[in-house]
Amino acid sequence: MTEEQTMNPVIAQMHLDWLKEDLESMPKIDRETLPALKLVEGKLVKVTILVDKPFTEYTDALKGVTKKIIPVMHNGEKKILWLNKRNPLYSQLAKKLLTGETTFFISTTGTQDQTKYHLFDPTEDFTNGL
Repeated sequence: MTEEQTMNPVIAQMHLDWLKEDLESMPKIDRETLPALKLVEGKLVKVTILVDKPFTEYTDALKGVTKKIIPVMHNGEKKILWLNKRNPLYSQLAKKLLTGETTFFISTTGTQDQTKYHLFDPTEDFTNGL
């Protein structure tokens, strides 16, 4: 594009129509509109996993990681839990979801790539801590 074309907004817009079409053709997934569930190390977070439709996947081609985008209810608000498919928590949750359980307490230890997830039954008594 020449300098004259970039100065002309009509010509510039014509050259960007492909980008608009690209955005419109992208699948709409929950990550665009819902906040991510924030997990705090050592703190129990109660969530109800929403299983009314299959979980969306996101693949980071650079890192070679596929994450499940899991819709949850937390404190009365719909959020999403990003979870690597290879994370043991994903298979633990999937097995429990197959038995009809949907509400859980989740806690973490560690940070970043050292994060470990812990799943707790919501009927457990935590009055004396973890």
